[in-house]
Amino acid sequence: KQCITQSTAILTQPKNSMVSQYKYMFELDNCKLNFTDEALNAIAELAIKKRTGARGLRNILENILMDIMYEVPNSDITHVTITRDVVEHQSKPEYKRQPKIRGKDCDCSS
Repeated sequence: KQCITQSTAILTQPKNSMVSQYKYMFELDNCKLNFTDEALNAIAELAIKKRTGARGLRNILENILMDIMYEVPNSDITHVTITRDVVEHQSKPEYKRQPKIRGKDCDCSS
């Protein structure tokens, strides 16, 4: 349990933490990236299981976020939430999308 706590701290607590770096990259595309506490614990558990340590944490994050990082730019996705099921490859990330604005019909005859 303590190893999980230490690993999640490595992911989130340093000023320039791995999670902060990814959140910043998503913000550049006007998208908020969120991780549930359970997702962070699952990432830590996976690194411990693989015996990869802190370097493994970055690799796990990259694997989880790779496809999403290609999908978000130039899209209507405004929020991405990573859950434990996403980490365990049992579901896709939760997306919030910008509402579509319906254009008014233009009467250009006048």
